[in-house]
Amino acid sequence: MVDQHDPCGVAAAWQQAADKVRELRCDDGDADAAGWNGVIDRAVGLLEQEASDARAMGRMAYLLIVGNVTPSADSPR
Repeated sequence: MVDQHDPCGVAAAWQQAADKVRELRCDDGDADAAGWNGVIDRAVGLLEQEASDARAMGRMAYLLIVGNVTPSADSPR
């Protein structure tokens, strides 16, 4: 299913990258794993923010195209 706010799949690609990076987390309990996981969590957060930004841009473009620049409370988000 194509997301109307992400028709080219840009946000989906960023989210997929975040999911792949998340898989690199270590389950070891040592200090090195904690540091590694901190870096991985930061990278995942940045990738997910890119996905969110791409969706927001797509939503703004969609609203401009359909002529609904000021969405009502019942508009799809």
